[in-house]
Amino acid sequence: MSASTTLHRRFAPSTRSHSPHRNRYFYGPKQWFECALLLASLPVLALFFAALFIVLLIPLRGRVLLAQARTGRNGRVFKLYKFRTLRFAVDIPFNKATARVAPETVFLGAWLRRTGLDELPQVINVLKGDMHMVGPRPFIERDLEHLSEEESMQRHAVKPGMTGLWQVTRRYDETDLEFTEVDRKYIRTASPWLDIRILYLTVAYALRQRGR
Repeated sequence: MSASTTLHRRFAPSTRSHSPHRNRYFYGPKQWFECALLLASLPVLALFFAALFIVLLIPLRGRVLLAQARTGRNGRVFKLYKFRTLRFAVDIPFNKATARVAPETVFLGAWLRRTGLDELPQVINVLKGDMHMVGPRPFIERDLEHLSEEESMQRHAVKPGMTGLWQVTRRYDETDLEFTEVDRKYIRTASPWLDIRILYLTVAYALRQRGR
């Protein structure tokens, strides 16, 4: 049984309602843990970022990065950075989040999306303090209306992440309710060990080109 399948079964959505829960890991330990992890991995991440930026610079005529509005902790709106992969910027709405969307891609765009490397510029967001390395998916502001008050309070109590539990356990036939519930379960049960497993699976999926 794969690590991804194990995580998916452990955190499979339930039909029971849950009240917001304050996970102490988010209030101190996670910040220090990710700072140490980021410092250790920054040279490799910076090398990949610089290499991809240079390769994409000429084909994309300098328009390498894409900035999109997302909501973060306490509902604050910030600019989330990605490598440009689509000919025209597309924000996939909440009710289409699990659908396979295949608009026209730019040079290396399909490969970047398969590997998940289009998300690499979000290291900038982590350094700026907008995001965690691991956390719930960052939401488009207009999609917040689909969340209940309880879900909104719980999600906005923490920063979103570059990667997360849903990204490494997702199934394309899941409903919107299921992926939001997986994010909520991560917020309640997050720990250094779980973050390490999620980061490991993220890298493994990138190597196997199992992104989007």
